[in-house]
This record gives sequence, structure tokens and C-alpha cells, in this order.
Amino acid sequence: MSACDLRYVLLGVWDSDQCKNYLGSMIFFIQEMILKSKLLKVPAEMFFIGNTQNTKKLKEISTFYPVKFRGYYQTKKQFEAEEGVGLNDCWPYSSGDVLSTGAFDSSLTLQRLYKETKSFVPFSRRTDGLKVDELNFINLNKKLISVHLKNNPFDSESNASFEEWLQFFHWANRECPDFLFIIVGNDNRPDDLHKQSNVVVLENYTQDFLDHVDVMAHTEAFMGMSSGPCNLFLLSNSPYVIFKHPGHHYKKMISEFGENNSFSFCSPHQHFLINYDKFDILKPYFKKIVSGLKEKSFGT
Repeated sequence: MSACDLRYVLLGVWDSDQCKNYLGSMIFFIQEMILKSKLLKVPAEMFFIGNTQNTKKLKEISTFYPVKFRGYYQTKKQFEAEEGVGLNDCWPYSSGDVLSTGAFDSSLTLQRLYKETKSFVPFSRRTDGLKVDELNFINLNKKLISVHLKNNPFDSESNASFEEWLQFFHWANRECPDFLFIIVGNDNRPDDLHKQSNVVVLENYTQDFLDHVDVMAHTEAFMGMSSGPCNLFLLSNSPYVIFKHPGHHYKKMISEFGENNSFSFCSPHQHFLINYDKFDILKPYFKKIVSGLKEKSFGT
């Protein structure tokens, strides 16, 4: 029996030479493994091929999920020789349609698996991670909302409309003073954002994104742009409103959504919007989040 006997484990392999090396794709890939292992009633374990620095960073996101990391290999040939199993017998290559999996930046396989399992396993705080409870803003008796305002200089589509968000934060500070918005990620942002009394820019405390994920696991909902960090909440049961600008990956979104206007796994308190992040839209959808938190009819 090999170390990777597939009768007893769902083995996943992330080949950085083939897969889309994006944070969001990795989160989809991990969730697929979790749901598939749930259906098969076996544990999920994973390897990485391609010992790049980016691959090591992607691997770290697995520490927030119940997936065992087994190790790195430099090449596919080395992996197959050492573990005694072919790549085609491992997830996502064993899925039947590898191009519809998260490893290749698609949600179609994940939507199918969700239809079978009816639930996601959300990310959770690391036991050896950031001591979140010691951060001064955590214990202010406020409801915490994670916010990611994408600002990618190489891909301006779906970058945040900062003036609209500043207007929103001003309004929320006046109308909903019991909420605190935690800005995650290391994107460039206007100085005015740091001056809002109801906004915490987490980068001022730590620039380590894994620390940011620890804090995100401590928050109750998410608002922001369609980007890698949003997928942590997209595949959870927490309330969110996520914006993807019209025209950004338009053809891909049509193929992913089908007849729906959104992902098939979105619940009534979760909103993935093909729209611009304007104040007049931010305000009512934030109110939906507030209503959902008051009802508390969902898990984490």
C-alpha cells in the first residue's frame, strides 16, 4: 500500500506550473477538496508541486481549513515516483473536468459539489496565529465588518471606488455607530481612509496577510470588491456584499452563473453583485447585512 492509498484519502495536488496561482483559486480548490472528501467520507490531504515562493504563500491559506498539508515536490515526475500515484488520480485532475475546477479559476465544479452537500466548511482562526483578542479594536463592543478595497495597478477593473466608500463610511459612522469596518489587504488607499473613526486599517497593525485572515475570521460579515480575499467569505455562511464591475470578466461570469445573476450557492443574506460600488448601492446593501445580523438565522 502506498503512502497515498486513494481508498483511504482524497489526495489533492496543486501543480504551480499548471494551476492558476491566485489566492481566490486556491480557496476554491481547498473547498472543493473538503466537500469531495465529505461525500467520499475520507480525509483530505494535499501536496504542492513547484517550489516557488508564491506557492509557499498559497499553501499557508490551507492552515485555516481542515486539510492536511503533506509536503512539496519540485516536479510532477518526482511526486509520482516518490508517492507511487499518478497525477491524474489526484484532485483536481480526477474531477472529470479539470478546467471547471478552482485550480483553473472556475467555480463550476464547486457549485456542483455544493448542490450535493448543501454546505461549506468556513475558514477559521489558526490556533498558533495572531493573538487577535489582544488587538485594541477587538474589544470595543462593536460589530466588526471585514472590508477589502481592491486597488490593483495592473488590473483596474473592479478596483474600489474610494470616494464612494468614504461617503459610505461617513454615513455609517453617523447612522450605525456600533459598527467598525476593518480594512484588510495591503492595497494602496487614500490617506483619508486612515482618518475615519469607524475604520481600522489593519495594515497599520500587521502587513502579514495571514494575520489579516485571522482577524477576518473574528468578524461578522464582509463588504468589498471581487478579489482573492472575498472568496474566504464567499464560501461561508456569513453575510456579505461583493461587487464585481460590469464588463470585468463578463463572458466568464455569464458562463459561470448560467441563468442565475449570481453564484448558485449564495444565501438570501449573501449578495454578489455585478454592479458598481456606488454609495447609493452600498447603503441599502449594508442595511441588508445589518438586518441579517439582527436575525442571526445563519451560522459562521
